[in-house]
Amino acid sequence: MTTNHQPRIPTIAEQPWKILRCKAFSTVWSWMECKGSTTIARKELRIPDDFQVEAMAAVGRPGPKELLPEKLEKRETPNDRRKVSESVFEGPFKSN
Repeated sequence: MTTNHQPRIPTIAEQPWKILRCKAFSTVWSWMECKGSTTIARKELRIPDDFQVEAMAAVGRPGPKELLPEKLEKRETPNDRRKVSESVFEGPFKSN
C-alpha cells in the first residue's frame, strides 16, 4: 500500500502493466485500472485461492453510452478537462 492507501502494483507487475496500457491506448481498445475489492473479483471470476490478485483492469471497446445502465450513462458527459490536442501533438514544440 502507498501512504494514501491506494493500491499499488507490485514492481514485478509494473512493466507488463505499462506495456498493456500503452498497447490498449494505441489501438481502439479502452483500458481502465480497477480499484476495489479483490474478494469480489476473486469470487466473480472464480480465481483459485492459490493465485494472488496483483492488479485488475477492464479492457474493452467503447460503445454507445445508451447501452450503459442509467446510473453510469448520466456520468458520461463532457467535462472541463484540457483537450488531449492541447498537450499531445506531432512535430516540433508549440507554445500557446
